[in-house]
Amino acid sequence: MYNIHLESLKLNPNDDYFTQENSEKFKRRVEKAFKIQANQVFLIMAHQEKIAHKSIICGDFNNTAFSYVYHQLRKGKNDAFEVAGKGFGQTYDHKLPVCIDYILTDRRILDNNFTTYDLKFSEHIHVMNRLNC
Repeated sequence: MYNIHLESLKLNPNDDYFTQENSEKFKRRVEKAFKIQANQVFLIMAHQEKIAHKSIICGDFNNTAFSYVYHQLRKGKNDAFEVAGKGFGQTYDHKLPVCIDYILTDRRILDNNFTTYDLKFSEHIHVMNRLNC
């Protein structure tokens, strides 16, 4: 099991990044974070190649399902939400229903009950998935 927390984009929801003054700063911050995330994913994938048993990757990816890091980590895996979840799959308390937390399971593992919980311990929405290994 890999429990990961990839590099944060360090975005503040109260800041306006889409003004002329802030756009270059926003671009540099995101580029830097994406490069660090890509390196983190490389290390995880390199370790995965050395193991022969089933694996699960879960945690805060700090990125969406449209990202490079998500697609790299998902290779050979199921997204538990896609298999057993319902609705938008929001895992981050934001104006938009965004998902940045994932449970990716080896395809030989059955995902059968993905649930989100409305608990306020952080800005993340808590998730759980029951697995049949």
